[in-house]
Amino acid sequence: MNYHSSRRVAPPVIDDMQRLEDIKKVKLVIKQNYPELEKVYQLFDVVDTNADICISVGGDGTLLKAVNEFDGPVLPIGGRSEKSLGFYADFRVQDLDIALEQLLQDHTIEEYRKIGFEFKGETYHALNEVRLFRGDSPSSIHFGLYVKNEGTTERFYPRDVKADGLIFATPVGSTAYNFNVYGPIIHKGDVMVISPISARVPPIVTSDRFFVKITKNRGYLEYDHMVHLEIKAGDSLSVALSDKYAQIIRLKEREPFYQKLERLSRFVMF
Repeated sequence: MNYHSSRRVAPPVIDDMQRLEDIKKVKLVIKQNYPELEKVYQLFDVVDTNADICISVGGDGTLLKAVNEFDGPVLPIGGRSEKSLGFYADFRVQDLDIALEQLLQDHTIEEYRKIGFEFKGETYHALNEVRLFRGDSPSSIHFGLYVKNEGTTERFYPRDVKADGLIFATPVGSTAYNFNVYGPIIHKGDVMVISPISARVPPIVTSDRFFVKITKNRGYLEYDHMVHLEIKAGDSLSVALSDKYAQIIRLKEREPFYQKLERLSRFVMF
């Protein structure tokens, strides 16, 4: 399966070719029914199918759910609670009026590349991360990690790795679970990060396709916190940059990246 695409390295910005005053139908993906959402119903027809855009209201999990359900532009709005991180949301639901006003006046659409993985003949795509983990098993997972390039497959680490798991994360997902296991933050770039969990081997930043072979014990595969797939010794998976992109609507007022990290620091940093 060829996951790679020849598109540009930096996430391309589609200028305001699509103006939301021309868009009538909106899909809502929400964590809970906030009273502020009444404004959305006043401005748009809220539908489940054939929507022009999607508005997600909640934390990052809600955004991932929206991207998984809707193949089009998504506007992330953070939830009310400070415990709901909403790392990629520039506005919270209490400021929804301001966000909708800017949405109708000036916006761009950024595309974020996903990662794809193939497992047992099925192909999956993730905006945030693909995670291999031991789950409820008391034993660490043993696996070999190989890089696949131009028809060749070569071992990357010199021997099998014994770990609690392994994370493949996009730049979007690099501030999620990857960050909790001391993986690097990727600000921008057409790459993914591979971070072993509780293992004495360093993380990798790469654009190559990788192959994972489970050699001992069992665990689970999860992508974007949505699907659990059991994996055991003898199983394998292939992971690479995908040819699919998530479209995220950005407004005129944007929260600087350092402020996003400041919010993140309240949970896991410093």
